Amino acid sequence: AAAAIRDSESLLRSVVDLTNYSFKLYHTSVYLLKENKEDETKSLKLSAASGKVGHKMLKDGFSIGLTQKKSVVAQAARTLEPVIVRDTVNNDLFLEHPLLKNTRSEMAIPMVVADKLIGIFNVAADVPDRFSEDDLQTYITLSAQTAVALQNAQLYEEQIATVERL
Repeated sequence: AAAAIRDSESLLRSVVDLTNYSFKLYHTSVYLLKENKEDETKSLKLSAASGKVGHKMLKDGFSIGLTQKKSVVAQAARTLEPVIVRDTVNNDLFLEHPLLKNTRSEMAIPMVVADKLIGIFNVAADVPDRFSEDDLQTYITLSAQTAVALQNAQLYEEQIATVERL
């Protein structure tokens, strides 16, 4: 379904909503890597998130600095490896968000295309130990397919913009 959507915003919104609903998760989101050319810093900008809480976080412009030490999302981005927090209570990597107080387990998977990080696919549950190694393989596949579909949507949008300029 994701491959058929040509608008990147609609694509990401559909992926997070369908993932959240299909897997009965507490929260699902996608962060895209953004580079600030002025100060050469990098951040992970929330670009799609499930539910009313997700819409509020998007409206607030939530983002996470790539150098943020206490963040599952930033850790996955820095290492280009999936990160699973089986229980968020007293976990050094878990960054609590005030709108997502019931998060008890979290998993962040890098979205990589041609060895380049484009973002992080993030899922959260309201129970500890929600994500297993089998789940990890499923979400790695979902993340990879979403990354390719997103890149295709962005290329399509660029082509449309070029045609309109011409």
